[in-house]
Amino acid sequence: MMNSLSSTSDNLPTIIHVVWEHQDTRFTCSGRIVLEDEQTLFVYVEDEQTVKSIPKNSILERSDQILRQNNPISYSSTIPSAISEKELLAIIRSIDSKSDVKFSDTDDWFNLNDTPDNIPLPLDGYITIKDGELRVVDPSEGGRLPILCPHDELEIRVNGEIIKTPTHVRSSDLVSWSRNPSIKPYELQVSPDQLQLFLKLSPDALKRPRLRDISPRVKLVLLYDLENDGQIWLKDHILQDLLSMGIMAQINEEALDNELFTPSFHYILLAEGTPLTPSKDGYLECIIDGQPEEGLKEVNGRVDYRERLRIPTVNPGDVIAIIHSPINGINGKDLYGKVLQPKPPKQVAFRLGKNVELNTDGRILALKQGRPSITGQIVKTIEVCRSYTVHQNVDIKTGNIYFAGDLLIYGDVCEGMRVEASGNIHIHGNVYSAYVVSAQHVNVSGNVFNSQVAGGQHGLFLSRVYVIFRSLAQEIEGLMKAATHTQRVLRERGTSAPPGHIIALLVESKFKKITENFKQLSEILAEAGRRLPIPIEYTVMQRMLTPFSQHHLILTQSVESLTSILFAINKEIEKLESSIQEESHVTFSSATNSTIQTNGSIIINGLGVMTSNLFAGKNCVFRHPRSVLKGGKVQAGEQIIAQEVGSEFGSTPYLQADKSIQVTKLQMAKIKIQDTALELDSPLHRARFYYDEALNSIVNTTY
Repeated sequence: MMNSLSSTSDNLPTIIHVVWEHQDTRFTCSGRIVLEDEQTLFVYVEDEQTVKSIPKNSILERSDQILRQNNPISYSSTIPSAISEKELLAIIRSIDSKSDVKFSDTDDWFNLNDTPDNIPLPLDGYITIKDGELRVVDPSEGGRLPILCPHDELEIRVNGEIIKTPTHVRSSDLVSWSRNPSIKPYELQVSPDQLQLFLKLSPDALKRPRLRDISPRVKLVLLYDLENDGQIWLKDHILQDLLSMGIMAQINEEALDNELFTPSFHYILLAEGTPLTPSKDGYLECIIDGQPEEGLKEVNGRVDYRERLRIPTVNPGDVIAIIHSPINGINGKDLYGKVLQPKPPKQVAFRLGKNVELNTDGRILALKQGRPSITGQIVKTIEVCRSYTVHQNVDIKTGNIYFAGDLLIYGDVCEGMRVEASGNIHIHGNVYSAYVVSAQHVNVSGNVFNSQVAGGQHGLFLSRVYVIFRSLAQEIEGLMKAATHTQRVLRERGTSAPPGHIIALLVESKFKKITENFKQLSEILAEAGRRLPIPIEYTVMQRMLTPFSQHHLILTQSVESLTSILFAINKEIEKLESSIQEESHVTFSSATNSTIQTNGSIIINGLGVMTSNLFAGKNCVFRHPRSVLKGGKVQAGEQIIAQEVGSEFGSTPYLQADKSIQVTKLQMAKIKIQDTALELDSPLHRARFYYDEALNSIVNTTY
């Protein structure tokens, strides 16, 4: 209601001395004008720490003096005014999301007991407090019935009922009061795992409230003082609270007594449960790494190109892996006496494949010479396999090929065919309108036409998720800084706005990429879910980010909820960084109208790429000096090294990298490094583009 009044003297505090008359009695006061409207003057009297409301028609004399900034007396009472969305947006656009955040809060308290309207007339009833006792006097005929007001910090009862609004009282009513039980002079806090109980005393913990004497008033708000009351009373209350909470663990009464008689006003440990000892799941320890190696081998001074792939092998009796048995945990007990049972340990899920055996001490041994292979995410399959070689085209005669090992094809992969392997795939030919997927490397000596090729299938999925999570973490951290900074600016201007409203406007105006990242993450999870088991953590993360998909859901967010989301994202980034260890590469001569993806690097050895989509978790390199890139889209987690990019005719190619883009000859292109995009429509030679954080822009240099 007070927001509708206007402050005086252009918001500069004003000292006033005023004389007014009420019921033939003169009153005087000196203080600062808080608010003033056409009918009433509100004056804050500093000595009494009260605000007096004075009807203007009763004022006999007044003198005003504006308090300038060099006046030694300070005054901090402000009444926030409403702010429009347009004003709020203007503030948001003017802030720097990287600014430091500082907070300050000011609370204004007003004592309304001393307003002239509350002084009883001869016929009025009244309420008075003397020596801590409350007394109600009934009115005479025609007089006003006294009113008792509720209090946030006290629980006031009239005839046994708690009053929540100003209530008329009579001398026959039974009035009682006590400290609001929800406002306790101490805090009991149970740890999230319910194994530890902490106590923290407030500075007024050892004091009890006592009513302050107040002369007769028609409408009265209770005031109280805190008086020392001793430690025994407080200890009984604490122990009673613990009993009502159902705490069954042993209370450390020595620590409680020490805190009561020599308080630190910090959290102290009051009771502890017994933590459980967790079980240890069984696990598989890999002894021999079956990762293939590539390299040229020189024999008698000559390079044998047929021996360029070296695959690690094992001999009969070699230990490939060890199965470790699970270990049971030990029960615990929480503060409430609940038995805490550890989860039953899990046996490692594994399956013995070909050419291996499990001995009595958990060792898995090779039975034949060959390449060791451990595959699978949930169920590990251990086997010794040999490379499978196809000496012809993969077509309708051979059928689709699925092999748990390395696959060598001396021929083409023809239209409509599918080739999948858990090891490397080497194709000594071309790929025509086909689907080629490898858990590791893919090497195509010829060209790729209208096909899909993927190297490091699982690693590719993790790499794409990692890129999205890293971008989300950066954007949400910036959003948190901008939101807290906006709140501080609003406080300094004497106004406020709901946190959700601020966050929603920031997302829609400055942090639109969060919504874009959420959509990309949803698409990646939906696509991968059709062929891979999706970790439950990613599904949970998707749900946490769902509010950023719609405006009305963003309004429910706060800085605290953003902090929780950022913490969860950073945890997943740490896991991903430890998971994405092996890089899988894809190599080919040229590609047309194809999609090629890998979590490692893409190497183009021939004449280039036309109207294709390339995604490399690391680098994308065009090795041939006359290799061209026309149309399509190329994305790399680190850098792109290209030769000739774009042409005067045809669609404009799009290049995106996190670190740098290097081009020998450029006709036209759209490039993007980190979050900054650039459109190039004029020829450049030997250009290298990278993002300069200091300039906050893409920099072009000549190499």
